[in-house]
Amino acid sequence: MTIPTHERALAKAVLDVIPLVMRTIAADLRRSEHLVAESHFRLLMLMSETPHSLSELAERYAVSLPTMSNTITALEERGWVARQRSPHDRRRVVITITPAGKAVLDEVCEHTEAAVAAVFRDIPEADRLRLAAGLDVLQAAFSRAVSSYCCARNAVSAGHPGVKAE
Repeated sequence: MTIPTHERALAKAVLDVIPLVMRTIAADLRRSEHLVAESHFRLLMLMSETPHSLSELAERYAVSLPTMSNTITALEERGWVARQRSPHDRRRVVITITPAGKAVLDEVCEHTEAAVAAVFRDIPEADRLRLAAGLDVLQAAFSRAVSSYCCARNAVSAGHPGVKAE
């Protein structure tokens, strides 16, 4: 497949900036009084939206069940998550964020947002407005991409009993 030059340049620019943003966030997380690992932060963010099973989390983060189980155990020992029986299916165990985990997440998010905001402090207002508009476009594009990926995956899964749909 041939990718037009301008699309390739845009893709490269996005892929170049993401590691810089993530390094900034990771450095801030290391300075946090809670010493939250980036992977723990992402898991807490995900679980603050809705509970997930261990297998869902392992699949989403492309790790083995034992690896995800160890990670969840570490979060559980800190009191940030709990394993609970699903209210809809008593055979299923879901991982939920605890009030303590939500408090840590809120505090770390506020601290991290402040650190990222500080990066923009010296950028002229007109450039910040252009950046905000560009980020809206980027978010919409990736939301569509994720949505179409999930729809395609669910369509394939619906036709194959051995394949789980998300």
